[in-house]
This record gives sequence, structure tokens and C-alpha cells, in this order.
Amino acid sequence: MIIVFYRSHGSCEPGVSSSVCDNGIGFDEKYADQIFRVFQRLHGKNEYGGTGIGLAICQQVVNNHNGAITATSKPGEGTTFRVYLPALY
Repeated sequence: MIIVFYRSHGSCEPGVSSSVCDNGIGFDEKYADQIFRVFQRLHGKNEYGGTGIGLAICQQVVNNHNGAITATSKPGEGTTFRVYLPALY
């Protein structure tokens, strides 16, 4: 299951923040920075699918828009990704 939240910021911090929560495998937060590196995987290819580029692409897109992306998680409890994009003027 994936849940998406959206919030528009007020005049003090114009922009948009969005949270995406899942009930997947989660991860230990000591690897929070590592998961955004290209081709970086926390598990072997035989354990879980994927190429290790998806989150790196997300971070690059957010960075190109002067935003931020973070992840909070616990093993076995899923992950919450938070994205902030500033307002365009």
C-alpha cells in the first residue's frame, strides 16, 4: 500500500511538500543517505528487484528544482519519503 500526502506551504515558506509512505521492507536509517546514490542497493539482486537508480533519479530531479528529499524508515515497517519543492517565481 502506498499513501501520498500533499501540503502547500504558507507565505513564510512558499512551496509544496509531499510525503509518500509505503508498507514495504523498510531499512535501517543509518543507510538513509546511501539509498539515494546511483546503483546503490541495500540488498542483493537475488533478494529484491531493482537497479538502484530510481531514488538517485528522484534526488537529482528534486535537486534540479532546488528542493530536498528525505527518507525515514524502520526495517519491516515501511518507509516515508518526504519531498519539498520551493515555489517558482
